[in-house]
Amino acid sequence: MALQCDRPNKLVWALGNAETGQEDATPKQFAFDDVLEQHVGQADVFDAAGIAAVQSAIGGHTGCVLTYGASGAGKDYSVRCERPGQEGLLLRSLALIFTGSAALVTATGTPRGARLSEEVPDDGTYEPPQPVKLAYMVLERNQTLHDLLAQQDLDLTAHELLGSQVLQSACQWETVTSTAEVMRHLSKADTARQQTHPGSQAQNGSHTLTFLSVGEKGMLILASLASSDKIDIPDDADDDYDDPLAGSFEALGRCLDALARAKRQTPPVSQSKLTALLAPAIGGPGAEMGGHTSLLLCVHPAITQAASTHQTLQFGQLSVPTVTRVQAQSTVDYGALAAQLMGQRDSKQEALHELELKVLKVLRPQLDEVMNQEQQIKQLSIALAQTQWEARTFISKESQIQGKLEELRQEHSQRMYSLRAERTTIMNELQEEMGSVKGGREFGDMREQHEQDVQAIGLRLRALQSYVETAEAELAVQEENSTRARAVLPGAAREMATLALSFSEDGAPEEAAALFAHSLTILEAAFGSQQPELAAFKMEVQRVVDSGAATAPPTGGEKAFSTDPYDA
Repeated sequence: MALQCDRPNKLVWALGNAETGQEDATPKQFAFDDVLEQHVGQADVFDAAGIAAVQSAIGGHTGCVLTYGASGAGKDYSVRCERPGQEGLLLRSLALIFTGSAALVTATGTPRGARLSEEVPDDGTYEPPQPVKLAYMVLERNQTLHDLLAQQDLDLTAHELLGSQVLQSACQWETVTSTAEVMRHLSKADTARQQTHPGSQAQNGSHTLTFLSVGEKGMLILASLASSDKIDIPDDADDDYDDPLAGSFEALGRCLDALARAKRQTPPVSQSKLTALLAPAIGGPGAEMGGHTSLLLCVHPAITQAASTHQTLQFGQLSVPTVTRVQAQSTVDYGALAAQLMGQRDSKQEALHELELKVLKVLRPQLDEVMNQEQQIKQLSIALAQTQWEARTFISKESQIQGKLEELRQEHSQRMYSLRAERTTIMNELQEEMGSVKGGREFGDMREQHEQDVQAIGLRLRALQSYVETAEAELAVQEENSTRARAVLPGAAREMATLALSFSEDGAPEEAAALFAHSLTILEAAFGSQQPELAAFKMEVQRVVDSGAATAPPTGGEKAFSTDPYDA
């Protein structure tokens, strides 16, 4: 870091770097009215550098805020930032002028400067000063004054710009009633400025001034000075070379130095157009008791910007009272610097330790998982090596087996060739033998005997077939006769049984028994002796025979006796 800040003691140390080839690496000590570090918010910046100037303007005096620094140091951010929560000096000043409220200037909770002054009521009855007018100008690098609202140049010398009367009549003033209206005018003017002067080179080499006429007498000036690193003096320039931008800074430095001396001197405000425009705020014509001017220095903390940082701090020392300036630069408070550095080191180490704990807490599961995965990878590597060794062993064995298989295949091929040759020889011999047998007498006799046997077997088969057909015809006739007999015999048996009953009724039981027995024989011959109906019929016949026939004739109500076993 190029800077070390001690806000309680309001000290700043610019540290040299011997490694970069600087001739003097001794720390330089600077004292200021307030020191704001990187972490502070815009509300703290407004409390330190802006609120007193706004109060002076509302009170009818001149309030001014000058911002000075190199390119990219934060001048425009401090003055014109419009992001919510990061509003710059301009928006906070307008809110304080139009509403009397400190809503935008709060740092935390109840801010400093929550009220404009003890005379301003805090009961909601605040009335903004009337009228409020806006002027917006830019002083070019070549010292040409350009009215951004009117979009025209003002051909005025430094002497003509002294005081506020000429300025009031020469430039365009817009009456405004709200913050939004002011920002609308500024945005329109910036757009037109960008179209006529594209690029940032011209803007960085020029001073931008915003004037707010508050009420009848009050004036608020917000000046964003040109970037200090845009001063361009050629290496071959002679002593008489005059850079207008450098001249304006020198004139402003002389005015600030004159105001800071113990014996007040008259600031040389007529030496440049910049100091002439700022004359009411830096002790020139139009300055009054009760006015307030703040110089806001914007610096880079990086070691690469050490040169521009040191130049900015030296310029800022011009506004510091001479006694304080000499006392701060005469000796360096190494004890305070060491304490500041040690405190920063301890806070950073503590933050680093807390960050390490948070990182370990968050990454512990992942680290454990990585360790487990590494262990698994190690085990898998061992298993892979074992598998590769086994694969190499199997490949070696397979090559041996393939060699043996090839040998067996060759042996098999030779053996099959031998067998095929042997079979061919046997087939040839068999063909020769068959040919010799086929042409002999013995083979002819065997063939003739075979044909005779075939003829004899055929004759016998035809005879057996004829016999079977005759037997089947006789069997069919017998079955037909049997069927007819079975149809006639039950009727005959029924008639004989009826006749036997008649004999039994007439008192001739022996004749009746003989007829019954003959009838039963006929039925057994027709249906077989195993029919259950025939057994019942036998029992009935036996009962009739044993009873000796009934003496009385049967009545009409009795059931007639049936000789058909299927009617029983």
